[in-house]
Parts: sequence; structure tokens; C-alpha cells
Amino acid sequence: MPLNMARKINRKLYDDILDHTREGQVTGYDIYRKLKGRYPNLTAKLVYYYLSKMRKAGLVSVQEKQEEGRYSWGGNATKKYYRST
Repeated sequence: MPLNMARKINRKLYDDILDHTREGQVTGYDIYRKLKGRYPNLTAKLVYYYLSKMRKAGLVSVQEKQEEGRYSWGGNATKKYYRST
């Protein structure tokens, strides 16, 4: 695929992801878990791709939060929370 070709946007999926950001702060992974039953070929990577597009378009904002827990890599993680603007 040539470098100047853009990925085709699935408008229904795009709108569903945006709807989840209207419910309040939500992580991309939370959105993925909620929608994967409706979209069999959905990947977390695609959810984050659409969230990135929405952020660049000014449709969502992102807030990073440090959270403590028991993660395989240590005791804390930085999570990104998305919310519609």
C-alpha cells in the first residue's frame, strides 16, 4: 500500500467509540472490551487509532493518570483516559 493512502474509516465503529467517550472518562482498552463482541475483527490497536484521529480532530481530550496496582512490570502504570469534548 502506498504511503499516502489513508485507512478507510468504519463510520459505525467510529461513532460507537465516540459514544463511549461521552459516558465519561474511559480508557481505550475499556472501549475495546465493550465493543469486541459487536465487532469480531476489532483490535485494541484499531480503537487507539480511531481515538488518535478523534484527538487530532478535537473530538476527544486525553488525561493521563498514574495508578498503583500489581502489574507484571511493577507497582504503577500511566493510563490514558479519553472523554469527548
